[in-house]
Parts: sequence; structure tokens; C-alpha cells
Amino acid sequence: MSLLQVQNLSVSYGKASALNNMSMEVNEGEIVAVIGPNGAGKTTLLKAITGLIKVKGGTVLYKDNVITGIPAHNILGRGISHVPQGRQVFGDQSVEDNLILGAFTIKKEKQKIQELIEREYERFPRLKERRKQQAGTLSGGEQQMLAVSRALMSDPDFVILDEPSMGLSPIFVKQIFDTLLELKKSGKTVMVVEQLAMAALAISDRAYVLQVGEVKLHGQSRDLLRDDVLIKTYLGSTSAN
Repeated sequence: MSLLQVQNLSVSYGKASALNNMSMEVNEGEIVAVIGPNGAGKTTLLKAITGLIKVKGGTVLYKDNVITGIPAHNILGRGISHVPQGRQVFGDQSVEDNLILGAFTIKKEKQKIQELIEREYERFPRLKERRKQQAGTLSGGEQQMLAVSRALMSDPDFVILDEPSMGLSPIFVKQIFDTLLELKKSGKTVMVVEQLAMAALAISDRAYVLQVGEVKLHGQSRDLLRDDVLIKTYLGSTSAN
């Protein structure tokens, strides 16, 4: 069953086109990867879906309802959560305060918020160890854990992540990717933009390859993973390595 549908989406920055009549879909309960070279429009796509930028044309539907043009905080309230590129934690706030801020859509349900906090501490025990520590003093990997947990504090059905592996050590990358698989097992739907294309293909069900704002290829990840032409043409030799 289709959870998200992007239909002929176009976004421009001034006269420069970032997305050009792009269409895609994400089905309920799957992990979908969006990969491609720098400047392909991947981050723009996520921001357009979550209402962080205005679209020039096209439609985004979530659970068969049009969400194009709806303010970002209202989209969050509908069950979509976005982990932005660069983590963007509140550095002068404690780990626990960051988690509480992530639950602002359910701020009146204090018991549920506490349960969600404990769930995230169970998911990432290191965050519990640092619960009173300012988020800005955490390592990059710890900040990424916090960014993921903060996004999950709204208890979303659909989680969108933008470059979650950026700047992380291999150990933290594995932990974040394992978390995405755990989210799928728990019934969440995941969409991930990722620079580590091969790793993203390895954990996802389906994938879209973007280039200059258009979908160049899409299909089952296991098939794309074996496509040497795809890797050489759209991802570059470094991705293959």
C-alpha cells in the first residue's frame, strides 16, 4: 500500500531548477533509499516533502491526502518526522531537553512523553548516560543518535533521514543503519537519503537514483546493488568502493 506519493514535483531556487517533474512513491513498511551524486536534488526532495521549502509545481500525497503547501509543523503532526542533514541538535540544551522538544506535538501527554524518552534511552543507552549533558558537547555519532531519537519522539509512522552517516565513524554508521532496520521491523516506514550508496542499497527494499533533479533509475535495491553500470554512471567509482 502506497504511503507517500510524489507526483511531478518541481522546485526551483531562483532560475535554477532543483527538481524537475519528479515522481516517486514509498510503500507502507518499507525502507526506500534515495541516492545520487552531489547536487542531484536529494535534500531538496526531502525538504519539499516535509514542507520546509515551497514547490513550484506538482503534488505530495501522504496517506492519500494532499500535504503540498502545508506548514512543516502540521506535516509533523500527521505522522512524518524528518532527521535533517547535519543533525541540527539544540547544542545549548541537554540531551533530555532535546528529546522533550521533539515531542512538542504531544506536549500535553506527559506520561506518554516519559515513556517515549525511556524507549529512546533503551534504543541508545549512551544517550541515557549523557541525559543531562549539553547536546553541543556530544561527539558526532552521539549527536546523530540524538537527532534520530528526537525525531522519533513524535512517534511518527514515517521517518525521513537526510545523510545520517555523514561524518560518522564506521561503528556509528553501522549502529545508525541497524536502527533503520529495527524501525522497519517495528512497523515504521523509512526513507533515507544517503551518500554511502552501497550501504543504503544493502539495507533498503527499493531505491531511486537521482541526477540533476530527475529520477534516472529506480527499482529493487538488490537488483541495483549488482548494477555495475549504475555505479559507474550515476554514483562514481568511489561509491563502488
